[in-house]
Amino acid sequence: VDRQDNATAIRCFDAILSRDAHHAQALLFRGQLAREAGDTALAESLWKRIPDEPAAEGSKARYLEGALLLDLGLARKAERALAQAIALNPRYLPPREMLLRLFVLQRRPIEIRRQLLGLREHRAWSLEEQLLFSMAPSEIEDAAASQPILEKMVAADPNDVVSRLGLAQVHASQGHDDEAVAALKAGLRDNPRNPSLSGLLATHLLQRSD
Repeated sequence: VDRQDNATAIRCFDAILSRDAHHAQALLFRGQLAREAGDTALAESLWKRIPDEPAAEGSKARYLEGALLLDLGLARKAERALAQAIALNPRYLPPREMLLRLFVLQRRPIEIRRQLLGLREHRAWSLEEQLLFSMAPSEIEDAAASQPILEKMVAADPNDVVSRLGLAQVHASQGHDDEAVAALKAGLRDNPRNPSLSGLLATHLLQRSD
């Protein structure tokens, strides 16, 4: 792996796993090699074979699963995996940092502050994190950069209401009110009884005197 001789590394890890199918370190490395090769299904299946305990290995496996799910646009599943990684090992900070970035993307101020307070128990905040605690996500996050990521999440999971709400807010922050209304109406077609979608849509319609 250190020499980037991935073919030989794969043979070595496969040999280990043929003798011990639950060898956590081999599963972690082999899954990473599978992901780098573009085989996301194999990577996910390998990491899922790693149990939660011992917590150091279980937390890393859940974090890697979460990162992979985020790449696929499956934000709800990724959030669950990352939250589990944090619960298993609160001192392991990458899953908390990744979850924080997701919450910023989705414009979720309460959850942002909760994760920032969790981070501060283990390290000092960066300047950006200090700003996040005191300012609204819309004042910091680049809406134009966020939009395609949120669109991917909504396309991958039409029932992801939180990402759809974030997408509507991103549209509105760029002055694209018609797109914000369309995103919320589309969300209500998939989730007709969701009060968050209804409430934000009503707010936008009132602003348009509709």
